[in-house]
Amino acid sequence: MKGAVRLATSLALLALVAFWLDLGAIAGEFRGLIPGWIMMALGLSVIVHLVSAWRWRLTARRLGLELGWKQALEGYYLASFLNQVLPGGVAGDAARAWTHGRSIRQAGPAFRAVIIERGSGQIIVVMATLAILVSSPRWRAVIAGALADHRDLLVAAAGIVLAALVIAIALLRAFRPGTPAVLEVFFSDLGRALLDRRVLPWQLFGSAVIVACLAGMFIGAGKAVAPDLDSWLLLVLMPPVLLAMLIPFTVAGWGAREATAGLTWMAMGLPAAQGVAVSVTYGALILAASLPGALIIALAGGSKSAGHPAGQPGIRSNSQSGPQEKTRADGRRA
Repeated sequence: MKGAVRLATSLALLALVAFWLDLGAIAGEFRGLIPGWIMMALGLSVIVHLVSAWRWRLTARRLGLELGWKQALEGYYLASFLNQVLPGGVAGDAARAWTHGRSIRQAGPAFRAVIIERGSGQIIVVMATLAILVSSPRWRAVIAGALADHRDLLVAAAGIVLAALVIAIALLRAFRPGTPAVLEVFFSDLGRALLDRRVLPWQLFGSAVIVACLAGMFIGAGKAVAPDLDSWLLLVLMPPVLLAMLIPFTVAGWGAREATAGLTWMAMGLPAAQGVAVSVTYGALILAASLPGALIIALAGGSKSAGHPAGQPGIRSNSQSGPQEKTRADGRRA
């Protein structure tokens, strides 16, 4: 049911964008599409997946979990593809956590490793995009104008958000039986896999490389559609579009991303149709970059139909070794 709602949300937003703008104007933006920028962006996507798999391995190994390069890379490509075609944007991450946990017989730690790895990456994306918004004179002017024109509305919205946070904290405190132990384990893992001073610089480095490549892909999408656009301007235009993709009410950000791009371009005095075209190109690039995950699924299906005991994609069979519990790095059992 939730998936149907998210799909409907994406379709509704795309329909609103089509109703708002002239489809002919949007289509016209693709007439001079430059393939070289598309290839550059796809090349950067390979780096994104390689570094993401390395970051996942780093996180898992800090928790005392075995995770090989091949399994990590295949799992990340598979997760990227599922996140693109399934609603919510986290189904693929749940799948890689489940398959990893199944292969090592430690489901809980495997899920925590994925949560920590994915969460830390998303935090860096948000921080980087907010830093661009704050440091850009153009965005500061837009934000200042919005504050001056809609001060009462923004104050009311801030009050609603604050009240919601207070209510959420109160509910957590009221219904927390059984959670302290779970939280204690999670925060312990968080400290070892992310916040420890020996690993935090490496986590930040990996996330910075990923964010830089994603920014390069966005610039590539913009240059492919509108080669006259300045690269720095495209970087300034990027934050709201990336943040819109994090909203978990659509399928892979479709609809929310395009509507946000159109409004962002318009706020900067640029053609809204151009922004939508750049957004569609970027979304298509992200989808194309994840297609090796579809190949992994197809090959796994072919192995099963041929009668081979393939198991899950990227997962080594443990049928000979049998279930085993591994000792965690801190001496506790998973």
